[in-house]
Amino acid sequence: MQIQIYLFRLILPNDEVGILVITYDLAKRGERPLYEYLYESIKNDIISNVLHAGERMPSKRKLAQHLAVSLITVEGAYSQLIAEGYIRSIERRGYYVNDIAQLRDVRKRHEHDSVGVPRESYALDSSIDQDHQQKSALRLKHPIDMERERASKSVDIDLSGRAPSKGLFPYDRWAFHVRKVLTNADEKVLVSESGAFGSRALRKAIARFLLGYRGMEVNPDNVVIGAGSQVLYQLIVQLIGRGHRYALEDPGYGRLARIYRANDVTIAPIPLNEDGIELDSLRSSGASVAHVMPTHQYPTGQIMSISRRYELLAWAAGDDERFIIEDDHDSELQFSGRPIPSLQSIDAQQKVIYLNTFTKSLGPAFRMSYMVLPDVLAQKFREHFGFYSCTANAIDQLALARFIESGEYERHINRLRTHFRANATELARAMRQEKLTDLVLENAFAGSHGLLRVDGPVSARELADAALEEGLLIEPLEDFLIGRADALDLSRSDYLDSRLFIDHGALSESNIGNCASSIARAYQCCS
Repeated sequence: MQIQIYLFRLILPNDEVGILVITYDLAKRGERPLYEYLYESIKNDIISNVLHAGERMPSKRKLAQHLAVSLITVEGAYSQLIAEGYIRSIERRGYYVNDIAQLRDVRKRHEHDSVGVPRESYALDSSIDQDHQQKSALRLKHPIDMERERASKSVDIDLSGRAPSKGLFPYDRWAFHVRKVLTNADEKVLVSESGAFGSRALRKAIARFLLGYRGMEVNPDNVVIGAGSQVLYQLIVQLIGRGHRYALEDPGYGRLARIYRANDVTIAPIPLNEDGIELDSLRSSGASVAHVMPTHQYPTGQIMSISRRYELLAWAAGDDERFIIEDDHDSELQFSGRPIPSLQSIDAQQKVIYLNTFTKSLGPAFRMSYMVLPDVLAQKFREHFGFYSCTANAIDQLALARFIESGEYERHINRLRTHFRANATELARAMRQEKLTDLVLENAFAGSHGLLRVDGPVSARELADAALEEGLLIEPLEDFLIGRADALDLSRSDYLDSRLFIDHGALSESNIGNCASSIARAYQCCS
């Protein structure tokens, strides 16, 4: 069976409308869902320049009718193409192919170049730029300070993300695996110090999980386990060196900035644009390490476009001293579309340190994270830091390995996705019932966080203050700024001023309606 896509293209100089026919063989899709095959086919034609930059795509409805498939199938394919930056949607005009010429150039270079030559030293000789450090002083409020400021207010609904989701973790099954470890594991394994890399059983389980879910081919010998991401951040600083300047996305994760600064590291806050971290700002910052969250950026929820991913990899490949830290903190919780390819999986130069955590999926009390090092850094870690003991509890590591291998971790992830999808859907519906047409949820397609955009005359700060009076804690996006607020241009200032960070993970079915009502009352009070 074959399907044909008819794309309308303007032919010059006669100004006649021509029809381009592209044929895809459905028999080749194998076991893949139809929407995924359609997405892959269109993506490949964009990359190979069969579909040109600026070309208008068929509408979803017309394409669905022409292919005799459901509208949902086409919506799924288009949504994934938009998420990865291959096409864009222009309101009341339609869908258009993005210009990915730079992506093609970078892909060719990656295919041509060999893996980078191992290096002995990664620390720069230049001293820390104290003036730059002062100019990049954190504007972000410390969580303790924020709680003190709000101590006089009663908070009934917390959308700040600091309140954990409840009733979702299968404690009985976790207890079962802990008992099995205590019963069956060799006593020597339980009471001995863990090596610097952590439990091999857990590292092998993580490698298999990443291959199945993210398509990442990972050597278990390159996986390092730690008691939370904060421990791994500090190990990375020791491994790469304090002489580097570390670029952070701005707005971003304020605790990350504080950890780096506490480790005597110079940070360079880099603004975001529609594709992700701004490359021109990164190049001019003098940074040699870029810490990014390309799959679901915190706090904006933004996805880094595929072209920006390749541009970032090209930046890293341009100097032996450059590295990318890919912080993939909640990628497994994406509930819309297929998983976005990780930077690590398309890195031909071994410039990416992949970092992930189980804290988001298992709960904040469960301090377990891991990183996947490039070969040369794994060897350096082995030689220079092999004397360390793993900071994660040995019994928890073995229990988690069993939890993953049994398939129960994947089932738990599926439950979380269902919960977060239901929360996002029901919150949007409840807001529509409250007739909050000036408030729009953005980037709420994965995990529990996204943005609330205010299209009316009210600022994000005014809405947050009014919401607190209603017992609802929600934070303006500008509170997540790492760099100086007075250095913002007008467009960035307007963007920040009209958006709030929202984390719906702690909401339950019973209080989503109350949450929407509180937002509505707050908006009415200040509009």
